[in-house]
Amino acid sequence: MKHTSQENVVRVASFNIRVGVDSSLACVASDLYSLKADLTAFQELGQHWSLGISLNQCAYLAKAQGHMQYGFMPLLSRSWSMDPYQGGPFKFDMVLASTQSSTQSSIQRGSEGFDNSGYYGIGLSAIGDLCLEQALYLPYVADEQRGAQVFLWSLQGMSQPLRVLNTHLSVDETERYAQVLVITKYLRQSTGPLLMLGDFNDLPNSKSVQILKTELGLGNLAESFAQSPELAEEYSFSVKNPHCRIDHILGRGLKVHNFEVAQHIKSSDHFPIWADISW
Repeated sequence: MKHTSQENVVRVASFNIRVGVDSSLACVASDLYSLKADLTAFQELGQHWSLGISLNQCAYLAKAQGHMQYGFMPLLSRSWSMDPYQGGPFKFDMVLASTQSSTQSSIQRGSEGFDNSGYYGIGLSAIGDLCLEQALYLPYVADEQRGAQVFLWSLQGMSQPLRVLNTHLSVDETERYAQVLVITKYLRQSTGPLLMLGDFNDLPNSKSVQILKTELGLGNLAESFAQSPELAEEYSFSVKNPHCRIDHILGRGLKVHNFEVAQHIKSSDHFPIWADISW
């Protein structure tokens, strides 16, 4: 489902769905359908997780948007026997890089590809072709395991693939800074167009965001399109008390045709953000 007939322009979106517990997964799916994005990055996804509807949420939301390909990256896991809905305590384990052979982020086309545990993490879905380049398990100490997915996204009519990174960074400032350093180290030698989107848990002018922009040559797509400073800093969190922008879309080698914080959508605790781009 391509959102527009405008040649070689695609819509990309980022949405922290909070596993659908603020409304329902069906409401989230309906809202995503209305955005008509060609690529969507998700944060706080579940796959048979303790909270939210117990299914492969990445697959469900991809299908709702008409996206044929999707990739889920598990960051936390739990045994079904520990599901609080079954009477057990809420307990989860970190999904570490050393165990990712059986739970790594992968491109999926219908099969779930995981064992019988429950998982929580991030994901991405899109039209066209997705090729997983890397699943980065980011450093942490006090907060939970965080990660970043890196894909190459190919579309008919585009001259070259677009490298896309989806992430959900730590709420802890020190850990967030360390995670950004890992991301910049990985991408520093990359060439060509680059798109980075997700829930950064940090403000547009924060130290972490500025490092990403400086080290990787990225621009804030909101600032690139904005006609006024107020639009560039429009709040993405929270729906009940909008007070900050912590969800971002950054890019390099991209032309920005439109940008919006979709504040009419209230199915999560974050507002989704989207941009129309070409490269």
